[in-house]
Amino acid sequence: MKKSLAIYYIIMCAAVMCGTEAVAQNAGNAKQKVNGVCSRLTEIAPVESADGKRLYFARISPENNPEKNCDIWYADIESDGSIGKAQKLPKPVNSVADNVVIKADGNMLFLEGVYDQNFNYVSPDGITKAVNKNGAWTVTKQTIKNLDNRNRHSSYALSSDNKVLIIAAEREGGTGLLDLHVSFLTAENTYSQPLNLGTVVNTKYNDGTPWLAPDNTTLYFSSYGHNSKGSADVFMTRRLDDSWTNWSEPANLGAEINSKYWDSYLSLSADGKRAYMVSTDANADENIYCIELQPPVQPLENYIVRGTVHDKKRHEPMPAKVIIKDAASGNVLTSCYSNEQGQYSLTVDQCGRYTVETEAENFFAWENKIYVKKDKHIYINNIDLAPIEKGVAFTLKNIYFKPASHRLDGESWKELNRLARLMKNNPSLRLTVNGYTASGMDSKELKLLSENRAKAVKTYLVQQGVKASRITCNGYGEITDPEEKGNRKRVEFVLSY
Repeated sequence: MKKSLAIYYIIMCAAVMCGTEAVAQNAGNAKQKVNGVCSRLTEIAPVESADGKRLYFARISPENNPEKNCDIWYADIESDGSIGKAQKLPKPVNSVADNVVIKADGNMLFLEGVYDQNFNYVSPDGITKAVNKNGAWTVTKQTIKNLDNRNRHSSYALSSDNKVLIIAAEREGGTGLLDLHVSFLTAENTYSQPLNLGTVVNTKYNDGTPWLAPDNTTLYFSSYGHNSKGSADVFMTRRLDDSWTNWSEPANLGAEINSKYWDSYLSLSADGKRAYMVSTDANADENIYCIELQPPVQPLENYIVRGTVHDKKRHEPMPAKVIIKDAASGNVLTSCYSNEQGQYSLTVDQCGRYTVETEAENFFAWENKIYVKKDKHIYINNIDLAPIEKGVAFTLKNIYFKPASHRLDGESWKELNRLARLMKNNPSLRLTVNGYTASGMDSKELKLLSENRAKAVKTYLVQQGVKASRITCNGYGEITDPEEKGNRKRVEFVLSY
């Protein structure tokens, strides 16, 4: 954020009413001034390097600096966690302008603003990547499509993989002054047009100084809105899906972090357990503080699987039991019942492959697999259950065949075993099996393959004790519906009496 924004924030919107009690508490800790960094001068924008060995920050020095521009400083972090003596980053990085680090990763710095190859400051709107190799700096502008910031200030935060950029800017169609937006890496050194995060996060006041946690889900930012305590406070919100416009209600981080003065620029240490931030006092002096974050306000360490269960025929939400199992062992890890709106939410505590099973009376059981990855903490897993009734076609997931073959894959047996139990428990039911194929052969071969796939399913069900006379087979050849191709449908079932 540009040079005088700290002071600008303090005097701006001073009449915002005091907020309610904090939603997210960090009880038991007190923020401590980082003495090795703080001085009688203004310090803002603390950022710890990705390896946890250095703290960067911006200092506004009045000496020979009538415009009160920011220069980049740093202090090394010792093995015991203590922070050493502050040092000014040498030229050419500090130009005659505002110089602020938004991310530090090894020998690479991301800086607010646009610089040319000689580190001359070109524009405050945008970001620049600077890489130091053997003492020589290489500067690369990061293009943000149609940024069009209409405010003299801006601020930025990058995801751990640099693929997501959070931007505080004032753009046409926003909610007020500075709003938070998201932009995605679309090509090397190029980010997409900013997308407003929406009115749950953004207010008619200034919302800025974002920090996106390594979980790619938890966002910290400062705001004069959301019932702050009289000036800007620091808030936390969590992304609820992959749209980047659906967020939890921002939570004030509480009295341990926020004061009645200006509080902003919260960022996390490399291990995610500690936070740096900027707070002012009654004299409007900005200083850098450190505080240990407690679990309620730390980034997510678990992984959330949520979604909605629907009656596939009636297109209505419904209650059902949802179970998560370890895909390898089949052991049940957690389960819950969806509510009347069909919504459910479950958590697992580590990455890996999981099986999601869903059960409801008078509905076919449903199963699918999800792969939980380290850099993604929320998975939307919507479920459509087919009712057990006459004439309703349904497709069981996890019915697979070997490529270009009618030989059933072993992953199919569990699903077919459930179908066999259903048939045996309801002796009046009859079953039609419709076979399909993807493209790759001529039409006659495809039709024959689809017939053989349907027959393979019948043979398996008969082996499980279902009478052959109750099962009819059809082969329809190639799947022509693009959506069905994407769903890998190979066989479809229809019940009758």
